[in-house]
Amino acid sequence: MAFNQVDEERTKRLGADRTCTEWILKNGGAVKWLGEEQYIIDYDLLPPENNRKYLVAIDGTNSSITHLGFAHFSGCNNIREVILRNCTHIEDEALEALKIIQHSLWI
Repeated sequence: MAFNQVDEERTKRLGADRTCTEWILKNGGAVKWLGEEQYIIDYDLLPPENNRKYLVAIDGTNSSITHLGFAHFSGCNNIREVILRNCTHIEDEALEALKIIQHSLWI
């Protein structure tokens, strides 16, 4: 559960896209950044913290993300796609929380 909590101070310092990326990767998911073709799956391969990238896709397949972490989406303005296959910890609260990024999701 600890990996699903939002660290407000870290988000202020590094930006929402970075902390959301870290949340997804720590919980076993993958992310894609603007201008990149492939998903990133390895937390240890993240660029330096001062290298700002914009998150455009999240693949939470088989990850341990929960609704508690969906607050990480706040401030991520470029997310077009969210994949939630076989996410055993996702419940109704998580789907309701997707409203945070409804303005950027492709429908």
